[in-house]
Parts: sequence; C-alpha cells; structure tokens
Amino acid sequence: MCVAYPGTVIEVRKNEHRALVDFSGTTVEAQTMFMDVEPGDQVLVHAGFVLEVLRDTEAAATKKVFHELSEITGRDPLYEEAAGAAGPDPDPIYDFYGTAAEERI
Repeated sequence: MCVAYPGTVIEVRKNEHRALVDFSGTTVEAQTMFMDVEPGDQVLVHAGFVLEVLRDTEAAATKKVFHELSEITGRDPLYEEAAGAAGPDPDPIYDFYGTAAEERI
C-alpha cells in the first residue's frame, strides 16, 4: 500500500513522457507513460510514475486529511517523509530512479 500526497503538474514534456510535479514547494520529475496529464492537473505519483489524475475535489479532500493528521499528531508528515524521519533512511547509493551514484559521476 502507498500513501500519496497530491501534487500539481507544472510542466509536461510529452516527447519524453515526463512531467514536473510540485508537492508543496518540492518539485519532482515523474514518468507519464501510463497517464496523460496537463499543467494544473492534480496527480498521485509513486515510484517515479504518475499513477492517477485526481479531480480537484479529491485532491482537496486528501490534502485536508494530511493537514488534520499533522494537527492531531503535532508532526508534519510531508516534511518528515522528505527528511527521512518518517521511515527508514533512503539508500544513499541510489537516487529516486534507481540510478547508482557511480553512474551519475
């Protein structure tokens, strides 16, 4: 199971099957080969792929749940996830797409 926070598509690179997606100020590049997206779409991304385009009402409801959780727990799950505090530390050898660090040097 995956818990995903909605992101907003800010740029589409159709020829590359990629999009830039903004998650509350953090921008990631995601594969779009499974879904057609347009700038402004609210999407769920998992493992580097856009898996679902949400209606605005669905995205707003999901964001509200995350906000309510942060108020109840006194913690910001989005920040902690990005910082690695919400789970195991990310493997420092591989990047988001599984590229070995040695291949990027």
